[in-house]
Amino acid sequence: MKKLLYNLCVFEKTLSIISLSSIFILILIDVLGREFFGRGIPFAQKLSSHAMIWMGFLGTILVSVQSSPVQPEIAKKIQLNLKRISVFFTACFCLLFGILAVQYVKESFVLGDKNVITGLPLWVVQMIIPYTFFSLCLRYFVFSFIGGFAERK
Repeated sequence: MKKLLYNLCVFEKTLSIISLSSIFILILIDVLGREFFGRGIPFAQKLSSHAMIWMGFLGTILVSVQSSPVQPEIAKKIQLNLKRISVFFTACFCLLFGILAVQYVKESFVLGDKNVITGLPLWVVQMIIPYTFFSLCLRYFVFSFIGGFAERK
């Protein structure tokens, strides 16, 4: 199970690097194009905002890699077993929202929603949402059964 979590972490860090790099490159080329050639990339800002959405969701996942599940303040003051129960319910919450997010993306796919500027299908941008919730769900289920919490300071 630890190997799976490690591989997920490597994959998600790689996606984060790609997202951050694409933001940097798109904005740089757009600005340089406007400054030196009088026109930039028309869809650069929109694609950068899509990459920023991915960065936000991937950041949420990478916070969980520190074995510090986001949970209510009261969890700090109670025993480990109650903390595990709290994390288990956090995993259940993530599972529920993952399922709802799949429905959301599926609806966007079926309706053929596209970004007006780039023409990019919106489900491509939105698929990070269910991935985030399912990835968090897996980690929190593991944390609830085998522990491994880092104490929040």
